[in-house]
Amino acid sequence: MQLLLAFPHELRDKGKAVDFRRTTGRNARWSLAQTIISTATVFVLYKYLYNTLGPEVLGLWAVVLASVSLGRLAELGFSTTILRYVSRHLANGNKEHAARILETGLISIGCPFALVLLVLYPIANESMRYVVPIGNLVAAREILPYALGTLWFGVTGSIIQSALDGCGRMDIKSRILIIGNLVYVPAAILLVQNWNITGLAACQLLQSAIVGILVWRATRQELPALKWAPLNWDKACFREILGYAAGLQLGNLLLMLFEPATKILLSRYCGLNEVAHFEMANQVVSRVRALITSATQAYLPTLSSSAENVSFVRQIVREAMIFTAGIGLPVMAVLVISFPVISILWIGQIQTDFIVYGWILGLGWLISTLAIPMYYYCVGAGRIQTILFSQILMVSLNILLGLPAAISGSGYLVAMSMMISLALSTLIIGRQLVIDLKISLRQLTKSPPMRNVIKTILFIGIVLITNVSLSIATSLGKFVFLNFLIHALILLMIAYWSDARGILASRFRRAG
Repeated sequence: MQLLLAFPHELRDKGKAVDFRRTTGRNARWSLAQTIISTATVFVLYKYLYNTLGPEVLGLWAVVLASVSLGRLAELGFSTTILRYVSRHLANGNKEHAARILETGLISIGCPFALVLLVLYPIANESMRYVVPIGNLVAAREILPYALGTLWFGVTGSIIQSALDGCGRMDIKSRILIIGNLVYVPAAILLVQNWNITGLAACQLLQSAIVGILVWRATRQELPALKWAPLNWDKACFREILGYAAGLQLGNLLLMLFEPATKILLSRYCGLNEVAHFEMANQVVSRVRALITSATQAYLPTLSSSAENVSFVRQIVREAMIFTAGIGLPVMAVLVISFPVISILWIGQIQTDFIVYGWILGLGWLISTLAIPMYYYCVGAGRIQTILFSQILMVSLNILLGLPAAISGSGYLVAMSMMISLALSTLIIGRQLVIDLKISLRQLTKSPPMRNVIKTILFIGIVLITNVSLSIATSLGKFVFLNFLIHALILLMIAYWSDARGILASRFRRAG
């Protein structure tokens, strides 16, 4: 059944409707392309690094990046804020004000953040002795300056990318990121051959800088009032965006502790080998999950500029939910059952830790996949308190459950604690969506598309239980590929016969 988007009154004009469809379809296509290419490049690079440097050195790089990523707290939530306000001012036809918003936000974060990193360096350098094993301390301190530099370009670059997203040009951003990934992998391999992990750190720093410069240049074409560099700081603009950004900051403070806390617990109590296999599984899951988020992220600028129109927003969210359940859940389920195959192709053998971490992380993110449209709604509607409460619950549960699990020496239990906290936190966002859009459980169960969503979830659950049970029963033996192929075909059939197929065709065909 093809579910078509019902446009509200102000979008019923044919020209505006076609423009909306063209913009979201174009952005979604390029976002998906960027995600697929990014996934492929990560696969190639991590396979090379695992075989060349070994899991311990790869785990060291992951721990150092996770440790310094706490410095992203200085970003103060400005990336999401810039996207929201740039899109709102552009919707009102005020490009000059949108440009001032970006420059003010970038200067407000970039300059102080550079000073913060200078102060952070000696502290981080000393704290490495408490984060990594003593035998890896010298190497960790050697790559620390590169990691901090990468962090600065990552934070400032994310603000510029958010502005480009707010302009409705996620496609341009995606093209730049594709180029960055395609250049990064061969450059990293070349530098690693000569300078080992230091070469990898230097290459990632260079990539972050080049991508940031290219995105700034592209944003100038969308906002002509921007100069060659951000030079104008506007007090009124700063006050305009500060309130929204401040509301996000505590949430960001907590969110920055989520994944790094898990990696630090694994490093401290379970060893760097555990961190490496966790990180590799996490990279696979995050890249595949990005396939789903990239298809729905194209709606975010529209949700930000149309949050007051409940009817329009309800239609968008309902379509996104059906799409996520019908396509996103089967895709994530295929990922979960594919980890034994990925282990053979990527690592060259059945690596049990990698597979089990993949199952745990994949199942956790699969359950949370339905929350993606809910989260984008809360961001667009400015429901900061809801997002904050959800993040407080998520991070608190992760630490409370993860610490005793780590002390027990079980890395699997640490990963399970992380996923349990993630799944429970999505209930808060879901509750806010139901309240704002006045959606009742009775309405959901009476809706044929939503009943199909429930059936899809049940069928996927049966397939996953069957596949994982067979994998365990056969001890991941010679039936690995056959087990995967049979259940993957079943999952793809579920996706094909879902209501999401019509939405996918509608979103991705080229509007005339």
